[in-house]
Amino acid sequence: MTNTVALSIITPCLNEEFNISRCLKSTENCSDYSIEHIIVDGGSTDSTESIANSYGHIRWVTQKSDGIYGAMNEGVRLAKGTYLFFLGADDQVLLDSLKMAIDHCSSETVLVVGKVDFKDDNPSFSLGYLINQNISHQAIIYHASVFEKYGKYSTKYPIWADYEFNLRLSDRIKPDQINYEPTDFAILGEFGLSSKKLDKAFLCDKVEIVRNYASLENFKKFGPGLYPQCSIDNLLFGSIWKGMVYGMYSFILFGKFIYLTRVLTFLKERLLGRTDKYEFI
Repeated sequence: MTNTVALSIITPCLNEEFNISRCLKSTENCSDYSIEHIIVDGGSTDSTESIANSYGHIRWVTQKSDGIYGAMNEGVRLAKGTYLFFLGADDQVLLDSLKMAIDHCSSETVLVVGKVDFKDDNPSFSLGYLINQNISHQAIIYHASVFEKYGKYSTKYPIWADYEFNLRLSDRIKPDQINYEPTDFAILGEFGLSSKKLDKAFLCDKVEIVRNYASLENFKKFGPGLYPQCSIDNLLFGSIWKGMVYGMYSFILFGKFIYLTRVLTFLKERLLGRTDKYEFI
């Protein structure tokens, strides 16, 4: 699709009548910034659609399959922006920050990494950083060409497809193609997917995701540290055979004491439902 605006904001939603106004009020003046706002609805049965259309500045699309990331992919397909930004239905965007970030982009810029919720952190879009934690998609602006070149979100992962996508890009995007902005792009709402939920498919596949997309050098550097975690996750949620293989690799690589220490740590996290390492939508 021809790019006719500077930025497309894409919001997936489903039955968000109590939250959507918070989001839409923050984008009300988006046309003044050469920004469009696309709402991709999963088939709401409440008053979400009527509330959204009362604002007048949005493009409303209904897409009833493939969950949140299917909706985000549909937004990518329909977007007219040179750059794309994904916003939750109860989040608030900071338009001035987005506009400033876009203005700072050169012809080589394909990613802009900012912040959310006024947190004093300094995320790095690199495999070394992302191997341990994700960067919230509300803190990233993507050039539309990224999705054309590297594909869209995988609907295999219902909660952390954005994490898989970032890992997919992390060893392919060059550092000089990334801008870092020391400013917040959004204020997050309280009703996204629960931080107590695990994306079991992602956790079981994490070693393979990194192996598939990282260079051999970087996989040798960062990949082995994932084996104890993926061993436990597969034994609990996925393939017992894969869990045993990853466990054997871990035992050989780290020795009995370190292996058992790491396994017990991950097992405790999983059984207690602790997932505070990760960012969520």
